[in-house]
Amino acid sequence: MQRAGGDVRHLLGRLQQPATGRARTGAAEGCDWTVGLRRGAFDWDVRITTRSEIGADTTHFVTDNQLTAEEGGTVLFERRRRRRIPRTQG
Repeated sequence: MQRAGGDVRHLLGRLQQPATGRARTGAAEGCDWTVGLRRGAFDWDVRITTRSEIGADTTHFVTDNQLTAEEGGTVLFERRRRRRIPRTQG
């Protein structure tokens, strides 16, 4: 297994908050995760890759998540989900 992008402390340490009141992880600071399995004798090679970015503005939390599944280098499945979640005060 390989993990790129660092742990949560590393990610939060790189969270940027410009003067506009918006905060987000940049494209280079998102969280990437790749898991691959291979069995050479059976010519079997699969990989799942995810990418997540989080952010916020003054009214919403914003998430952007991607999932890609591959077999033998061929993409079999892709999904991207973007959400805006209202910020509420408790």
